[in-house]
Amino acid sequence: MKVSLDADALLSGLDALADDAYSVARTMGAAVGAAMRDEAKASIRSRSGLLASSLYVAFNPETSTNTSVMYSVSWNRKKAPHGHLVEFGHWRTNVTVQLPDGRWITTKEKLPKPEWVPARPFLRPAQSAVAPRALNIAVAAGSRRFAELTNGGTNGNS
Repeated sequence: MKVSLDADALLSGLDALADDAYSVARTMGAAVGAAMRDEAKASIRSRSGLLASSLYVAFNPETSTNTSVMYSVSWNRKKAPHGHLVEFGHWRTNVTVQLPDGRWITTKEKLPKPEWVPARPFLRPAQSAVAPRALNIAVAAGSRRFAELTNGGTNGNS
């Protein structure tokens, strides 16, 4: 029995698989990042919703390679510049008052002594909550993406 092998076809198939693998890895990372972002949004106690609405997931090309993809979950510092104060806590030096409409404002009046405002972390607990499920989230997203790529975007029902 004679077996023939088309090396060019095999190599081009492997190249296509490598491109698919990177796409699948990107999908997996984005899915875990989205789960973490959603978990953080759900834990933020805020009247305005500004901080929660500023959370995002972004691909991080500076730390990603051909074999590792990295995503960042953070908040838009222009939209919610106070995010770090909530996440880590801070010293308050000015008097705050509540307006009749329920909003809180900081006045220019100084407190007699700085007051520690405890942290109400949202990203760190979100990471801890998602970590045990991260592999399952990634595998499910990667499986869906790989099926899309290998079936040419169909469900296999054609």
